[in-house]
Amino acid sequence: MTTTMTMTTTMTMTTTMMTRRFIPLTGVRARLLLGYIVLLGVAVIGSVVVARQALLADMDARINRELAQEREELNEFVRRGLDPRTGERFEGNVGRIFLTFLQRNVPSRNEVMLTFVDGEPFRRSEQVAHYRLDRDPDLVALWADLRRSDRGRVDTPEGAVDYLAVPVEAAAGDVRGVFVVAIFSDREQARTDVGVRAAAGVGFAALVMGSLLAWTLASRVLRPMKLTTETARSITESDLTRRLPVEGNDEATLLAQTFNEMIDRLEDAFRIQRQFVDDAGHELRTPITVIRGHLELLDEDPEERRKTIALVMDELDRMNRFVNDLLLLARAEHPDFLDLTTVDVGPLTKEMHEKAAALAQRDWRIEESGNGLIVADRQRLTQAVMQLAQNAVQHT
Repeated sequence: MTTTMTMTTTMTMTTTMMTRRFIPLTGVRARLLLGYIVLLGVAVIGSVVVARQALLADMDARINRELAQEREELNEFVRRGLDPRTGERFEGNVGRIFLTFLQRNVPSRNEVMLTFVDGEPFRRSEQVAHYRLDRDPDLVALWADLRRSDRGRVDTPEGAVDYLAVPVEAAAGDVRGVFVVAIFSDREQARTDVGVRAAAGVGFAALVMGSLLAWTLASRVLRPMKLTTETARSITESDLTRRLPVEGNDEATLLAQTFNEMIDRLEDAFRIQRQFVDDAGHELRTPITVIRGHLELLDEDPEERRKTIALVMDELDRMNRFVNDLLLLARAEHPDFLDLTTVDVGPLTKEMHEKAAALAQRDWRIEESGNGLIVADRQRLTQAVMQLAQNAVQHT
């Protein structure tokens, strides 16, 4: 049985230690940190998503502007451009138009310019392309014989490509060539994604640093609660001297003050209780001893029995009085002990004199009496004075 009790005790202690160990995971600090992480995480994710969408929208707008700009420059060149060899208009020579235009224009990054003459690939910009669009048969078939401008997007092995195809007319009004400007939009988006990933990294770093800061701040904010818990655990019935330090002027200080005031009230309550027990033991021990002694020596003689019974009854009456006095002392600490009213001192003094005179044949005199109204408990004042008078009668 001893082994079983030891095992049970060990299991109980282990369970208690495990419970105390895992309490912080569900404590106020953990919940505050979790809420902060969730809130900051949602804010970081939301900001990254919004930033990415804004960058993608800006990229699409930029691509549209660049394509439109190349088309306007080509149209302007077709209308007013001069052949550098002759110094005159091109006179419908589409090939010379494309050659001269490509020589004078440098494509931006991820941009390619293509030309088609009489349904066949003609020239392209010299910039190295990620994918030879002019060698893709599907794209050649799409662009070579266009008769009107076309704006669209196609998929290639190197990703999506945004394009703008513009047919170029000869002098007679026939379409002799097609100019195509294409931008590898996935490559542009990859540059945008680099910025998004950088923003996400910064947001994650802010989340980690903010979480550490929140944990530290939560620890400082909840420190008074921890001190309160430790102080409450250290307080016993025999030791109520521990108090919380009161520093500052905030909610934590108010909590510490309130806790200390509660401990003060508890200390007073325990003190009164101990005093009541000590007084009761001291006052009741003597009459109990007297009663016990007389009952043990009780004689068979009727006269002696009558005297013993009378003495015992007198001691019991005295014990009853002691009990009433002790209960009165205990009630004296209660807030409803006094029933305060307005009392006239003069008539109250005369009433006390008349009541005291009835206690015994003594020379009772009023040497001096006050006049006026006071706020007091009439019955409690009378009770106190009559108790003093009764003591005087018994001991004089």
